[in-house]
Amino acid sequence: MAMVKGKICITLHVNFLFRLTLEPVMSTLSLSQVKQIRALHSKKYRDKHNAFLVEGRKSIEEFVKEGWRCLQYVVQDSSQPIDGFPGEVHVTDHKTMKTISALSSASDHLAVFQRKQSDMNASSRIWVALDQLQDPGNLGTIIRTMDWFGCHHLVLSEGCVDVFNPKVVQASMGSLSRVSVRQQTRNEWKGFFDGRHVLFADLEGLSFTSPELTNQLSTPLGLRPLVLVMGNEGNGIHPSTRTSVDYTSITIPRGASKKSKAESLNAAMATGIMLAHFSSMRDSGKADSH
Repeated sequence: MAMVKGKICITLHVNFLFRLTLEPVMSTLSLSQVKQIRALHSKKYRDKHNAFLVEGRKSIEEFVKEGWRCLQYVVQDSSQPIDGFPGEVHVTDHKTMKTISALSSASDHLAVFQRKQSDMNASSRIWVALDQLQDPGNLGTIIRTMDWFGCHHLVLSEGCVDVFNPKVVQASMGSLSRVSVRQQTRNEWKGFFDGRHVLFADLEGLSFTSPELTNQLSTPLGLRPLVLVMGNEGNGIHPSTRTSVDYTSITIPRGASKKSKAESLNAAMATGIMLAHFSSMRDSGKADSH
C-alpha cells in the first residue's frame, strides 16, 4: 500500500512541475520598466538600445513565431498572455498601458523586441525600394502588401520614416517580422542594385503592363530580377536618385473616363497595384520566386 501511495505522490509531483513549466512567469511592471518602454517611442532610444515596440496580440504572436527575440512582454491585467510564451510576462493596469503605448488607442498587449540585421537575398526576383517615403501608415501598409505578394526585401533611402516607428510596425500587422529591410544611401544604390532592372514609379513613363516593358523584363527563366522604386508622397523620386542609377520610368495609366481627375495615387496603393502585376509575372515563370 505504501508503494502505491509513493507512486501517487511522485505522479502528483511530476504533474505539478509540468504544469508550472507550461504557465508563464507573471510579475508586476515596475516604474523603471515603464520609463524604459516609453523611451522607445523615440528613434534616438530605439537606435541606442537596438530595440522597438510591437503592440497588439496578433502582431506579437507573429514576431515570436518568426524567431525575433522578445525582451519584455506586457499584458493588461484583464487579458491573458499569448499561448506558449516562453518568457516572463509583466502585468499592469489600463492606465499604465495607456502611458507606455505609442498609439492613440492602447492595446492590451505590448512587447519590446530586439532589432536584428536583415539579409537581402540576391536571388529574390523582386525588391522594393522607397525614396524618402515619410508617412508611417504608408510604409507599414507597403510592408504588409509586400508580404501578401511574397516580396520580402525592402530598401530604404535616407530621409525615409524609421521602419521601427511604432505606427509603421502597427500598420504592417506583423508582416515586418517577415520582410528584410536595408537602409542604403542613394550613393550606394547603383552598386547595390547591380544586375537588376530598376523601375521608377512616375506620373510619366511606360505603362507598367505594356508589352514593351514585359519584353524587357522577360527571360527564358521568367521575370528578370528587378527593383521597384517608389518616391516621396508629395515630391516623387529625388533628383539625385535619378542621376545615381540607370532606370526605366513606369506608370499606372489613368482610367479612360474623362471623370478621372485625381492628381495621383496613394503611394501604398500604387505599390500594391504594381506588385500584383510583377508578382504574377514572377510566379508564371520557372525561376525561384522567394
